[in-house]
Parts: sequence; C-alpha cells; structure tokens
Amino acid sequence: KDAMSKLLVEFPRVTFAAVDTSVLYVKGLEAEYLPEMVDGQPRFAVFQKVGGSADSSSKDRLKTSVAALPTSGVAYGPMSNLVAGVVQKTQEMQKVPALPTIKTRTKKLEEEERSKRNRRQEQQKRQSEGGSTTSGGYFSDND
Repeated sequence: KDAMSKLLVEFPRVTFAAVDTSVLYVKGLEAEYLPEMVDGQPRFAVFQKVGGSADSSSKDRLKTSVAALPTSGVAYGPMSNLVAGVVQKTQEMQKVPALPTIKTRTKKLEEEERSKRNRRQEQQKRQSEGGSTTSGGYFSDND
C-alpha cells in the first residue's frame, strides 16, 4: 500500500489499478504473463498501450503489452524500476494478443491455469533441448 502511494506521486501521468487476485482471476494474463500466485503474496504488472483505441466505434482494435515483476511479492524499488523502464521504453514488453478479462476465481479456472503453465513449461523445455530431434519418421521414405 505504501509502495503504491509512492508510485502515484513519482509517476503522476501513469494510471494505476489494483485487482485482488485472491478472489478474482485475470483470464488471458495469469497463466501466460504473471508468476504463479502464492497465497498472501502480491504480484505487479505494468500495461502499456501499443496502438489502437478502446473506443468501440473505432475500427482499430486496442493493442497492449505487459511487463511483470518476475517473482511474487513486491517492494517499492523493483516496482518503481519496472514502471520507469516502461515509461522510458527501456523495459522489454510482451505483446498481449487479447485484452484480459476479470472473472471470479474458481477451481476450474485455477486448474486451466495450472495446465497452461505446465504445457508452456514443457514447450520451453523441448525447445531448450533442441526442439524435435526425431530422425526418420513417417515420411523418411519420401526423402
């Protein structure tokens, strides 16, 4: 709470919002971009508009990106550095393909998140091991 108060003063042109993820689930963001939730530990993410408009009459779809603190638990120093990096465009951002939606946290949504995290970790593990190293295969006779 104190860190957010300091950030509001330090970055007056930045809009801040808080979501209690112990009871709410941010679909499209939790499993993909935030560290795994630990009870009692807050997480911090910064969004930046990349292009488009939130106006429904506009033909350009709102495009946004996100940067998150890599660990659960927050402190003023790392939060300030992250926001400053985004404002100064020195922080690496990840594009968010669809705007996140806020839903009530349920066991089903938590299970979906867990399975997405596991799939993503397995994909990263396979890629770091050199990807697909299958020799031969179904189409080796056609070579």
